[in-house]
Amino acid sequence: MIIAVTTSTGPEFDRILCFKIEGSRIREREEVRCFAGAGRFAAQLTGLEVDLLLAGRVHRELESELEQAGVPLIRDLDGPPDALVAAYLNGTLPF
Repeated sequence: MIIAVTTSTGPEFDRILCFKIEGSRIREREEVRCFAGAGRFAAQLTGLEVDLLLAGRVHRELESELEQAGVPLIRDLDGPPDALVAAYLNGTLPF
């Protein structure tokens, strides 16, 4: 499983952290620069084989593009990316 996390809480972001998960543990962490534009970003996540995006605020256009691309989104989150992934894996992410 690959979980991507935005590195800012605003609706605009230029990079994400991708966490490769095996079992319930983080095995790998990689910073990725984001493509501009909702459609291109959604396609980028699909190409990276992202299974879930954890984010702060997200534009409606991006939310729609992610839905069309089949990338699940949990939005309106705030906190360090590592902590958000750990909370998701532990079932304690407030969503």
